[in-house]
Amino acid sequence: MNKLITFIVFFAAVTLLTVCAHIPQNENRSDSPKDQQAAGSDSIGDASPPIPGPSEPARKIMTLNNLAEACRVLGDYARAEPLYQHALEISRKAYGPEHAQTAVIMNNLAMLYHLCEDYTRAEPLYIRALAIREKVYGPEHASVALTLNHLAGLYDLLGMHAKAEPLYERALAIDEKIYGPDHPEIAIDLNNLALAYHSLGNYAKAEPLYERALKIEERFYGSGHAFPGMTLNNLALVNHSLGKYAPAESFYKRALAISEKIYGPYHPDLAADIGNMAELCRALGNDAQAEFFYKRALIIAEMNRLPQSLWRIRHGLSRIFAGQEYPDAAIFFGK
Repeated sequence: MNKLITFIVFFAAVTLLTVCAHIPQNENRSDSPKDQQAAGSDSIGDASPPIPGPSEPARKIMTLNNLAEACRVLGDYARAEPLYQHALEISRKAYGPEHAQTAVIMNNLAMLYHLCEDYTRAEPLYIRALAIREKVYGPEHASVALTLNHLAGLYDLLGMHAKAEPLYERALAIDEKIYGPDHPEIAIDLNNLALAYHSLGNYAKAEPLYERALKIEERFYGSGHAFPGMTLNNLALVNHSLGKYAPAESFYKRALAISEKIYGPYHPDLAADIGNMAELCRALGNDAQAEFFYKRALIIAEMNRLPQSLWRIRHGLSRIFAGQEYPDAAIFFGK
């Protein structure tokens, strides 16, 4: 996988999601403004059945989950983790390890680890949440599609694109059956499947899926929303990969402007957009501009403790410094 794709796979789709990447969606899918694919919710997932009665455990779980979601949206992952863990512990004790609400918290915690690039802890939680949801709801429920998207996004990040592709295809088929072809949930699925095709080098299949997703998102959310911003980033990636640098630059700039307006200059999600701009500048031979963008992405990755992103950005800087005959700097950033 080339270096450019590794930036997008994590941050822009999962969408995302999940971008990502792939930024994953959270439990209130259509109402959330971002994250690999979504970035916040006001309650525990609406996919799960209501817990009868105003029980004390239910109130505690909801409060902890919502506080964790707020921290996650703000990029404060360190504060979000213990809140999710506490909610999961209460849910397991109060309702059991196989309950649908337990799967909601489990999925949200997995998503947090996903965003923190702690993939070894995210995968088993996704797999467990998927098994619970398939058992509770059956194989064609919306919550099943949600976790399929998350797990597939994780496999994409790990370079297991052939394993991710059928999961994305299954999620898309479930959601099209539930929502129809032009619902915003379909745009998320299209983005994720396109990303899998893109990662496999099948640009002819990826580009029209991104374009279809963008039309749905702009119609539903408006052109300045986070979702179209992520899809613009992915369209930029396709054009970049095909050597069509002029449209790629335009898409990257639009995506970056949207992200900066929504999240400010130091949110962890900006590392993707800025890293991609650096890669494009390097491809155009503009090493000075590439260095500027890499260093900006490096600050964000260090502030938010994103180990995989730090490695990619430092590797990019090392290639620039090696070309400029700064061997000491090249060795330092190449570590």
